[in-house]
Order: sequence, then structure tokens, then C-alpha cells
Amino acid sequence: QRQRWARGTLQGLFLGVNPLTIPGLNLRQRLCHIEGIVQWFANLIRIVFLVMPVAYYFFGILPLKTSLEEWLYFFLPYYLISFIIFSWLNRRSLSIFVADIYAIVQSFPVSITVIQTLLRPFSRSFKVTPKGIFKKGYNFHYRVAAPLIFIAIATTIGLTLNLLQIDILPSFLSGYSAFREHAVVNSLGNFWASYNLFLICLAILSFIDVPQASPYLDFKLKYRIRMRTPKGDFLGVTESISEVGATVILDISSLPNHVSIDSFEFIPIKLELMEEDLVIPARIYERKIEKDRLILTLEFDPLSLDRERHLIELLFCRPGRWDRQESPGEWRSAWLLIQALLKPKFTR
Repeated sequence: QRQRWARGTLQGLFLGVNPLTIPGLNLRQRLCHIEGIVQWFANLIRIVFLVMPVAYYFFGILPLKTSLEEWLYFFLPYYLISFIIFSWLNRRSLSIFVADIYAIVQSFPVSITVIQTLLRPFSRSFKVTPKGIFKKGYNFHYRVAAPLIFIAIATTIGLTLNLLQIDILPSFLSGYSAFREHAVVNSLGNFWASYNLFLICLAILSFIDVPQASPYLDFKLKYRIRMRTPKGDFLGVTESISEVGATVILDISSLPNHVSIDSFEFIPIKLELMEEDLVIPARIYERKIEKDRLILTLEFDPLSLDRERHLIELLFCRPGRWDRQESPGEWRSAWLLIQALLKPKFTR
């Protein structure tokens, strides 16, 4: 989707109504609008930052010639201010570390799209990004991850050999090795490489899609229900509801003696949400017992248009349905990312 946005935005440069040429805008307005175009080129700069430690280790290219005092004077205040206010500026919706990973994930695909669009702006037709796809197993997007895997391997080799003080520079670049003896420059290079490697490895993990049994959202909603079945009517409460099904809980002790629990499976029912005056035809396709509770998983039958609209309004359009999610603090986010790297979800 980011590639589609980048392509569509940059195509505006080749139209007669782009922010640079459209009449009626002053300089400040043009600068504000052009930022939405220029931002896509930041992905190219991000790639330069990713490959710079590799260039340092293997080709002797020095990105910085500095002393410790100069580095502390320029870099440390900027990074500390960013670290402190980043979460505050975005109202705790995103951590600065997660933002870095997000930028790395999209850097190569979006950069390729940017270059392709500048060379051939209208060579591709509009395509809607697929949504709501469900997966039964893990899926790794190796083609998109390949450039980052290559950089991660090269960075690991270069960093390891550097720490072991093994010189790997070609002979015609041996003159640059003198700079390696400068402890500050070498330490900064190793720090840069370590930070890059940490984020790149997390970015590679993000290319693994975890199983998703259904594209529909489950809402943890408690509603009193009456379940009408061929065996009789039973009262209970919902545990969760989605557009296609629900999980309901019945008290086993309240069931009549003549009703067998084994009969609660693959039978047609009508689920009545008592507070909503909504009756949904459904089928029981799974049941389990936990202590004195009978937990039934229901699958809704095809709904009439009125019932479907009522259900969608109930799920998505009521006050309080969408709770604001706040990201943890920066240190907490860093610790969670370390845990994710050391013990990925698919190994648990």
C-alpha cells in the first residue's frame, strides 16, 4: 500500500496541477504541499544509512571523521530530544524504535517504486491493495526481505572481523586502515553497525506473516442471550461476537436434566441478543466445557440485509468500541523488541 501511495503521489509531479506549478498558491503553501512528495525520497537516504557500515568495513569508506567531543556535541542532543519528545508528538501512538523498523521495512520496496515512477510515471495501472486475507500457516516474504538479509549478513561479517581485528580491506585501500586505528571512529562504526543489525533483524522478522484463521475482527462483548434450539430455549452470555459468528457461554448447572451436552453440536439455532432485539440464525459447530461452563462456538447463517446492518452497527458503530491504543514507553518498547528478537513468536 505504501508503494501505491508513493506512485500516486509522485505521478502528481508529471501533471499540470502539481504543487510546483498550480496557480493560486503562495510559497509557504507550495512548501507545505511539496513535503508530501519529497518525503518518499527519504527511503533512498535510509538505504544509504543501512549500507554505510558495510562500506566502512569492506571498502574503507568513512562516513564520519570526528572526535568524541564533536560527536557528543552534535549527535547526542539531537538523539536525546528525539527520544524524549517523539512519543509525545505522536500522542504515544508509536515508539521511535518501531518507527525506525517501519522505515527499514519499506525502504527498498518504496525506493524501487520511487525510481520506477520517476523514469516511467504512468507505466502501471491502479491496483487496490488486497485486504482481509486469512492464512492457515506462517508465510515468509523472502523476495522483499532479500536485500535486508544480504545487508544483515554483510554487516555481521564486517562487525565480527572488525572486533577480532582482522583487516579485510583490499590492498589498494590499505591506506584507509590507518583511520581504523582511531578508536572513536572505529567505535562509532561498530555502534552504528550494531544498531543497524538489531533493527534489520527485527525488520526481517516482520516479513513473516503469522497464521490468521479469519479476516473478521472478534469483539469481546458481553450480551445476555437466549439461544433457541430444538431442545428448548437456554439463557447465557456472549464472550465474543464477529460479523460471521459468536462465542457464547451457558451455565451447565442451569441446563435441564433431559438435555445432553453432546447434543449441542452441529444443530441449527436462533441466537437472540436480548438487549438489541436482534435474532440471528446460526449453527453450533464447536463446544467445550470449562468447569461449570459450556462454551459454544457459533457460525452465523447468511443474514438478511436488515439484520446484517444491525449487526455491523452493533459491532463497529457504538461509542467506546474503538479504544485508543497507546504504545509503551521507549525503554519498555526497546525491551519488548529485544524479547521479540531473542524469542520470535513462531518459536513459542
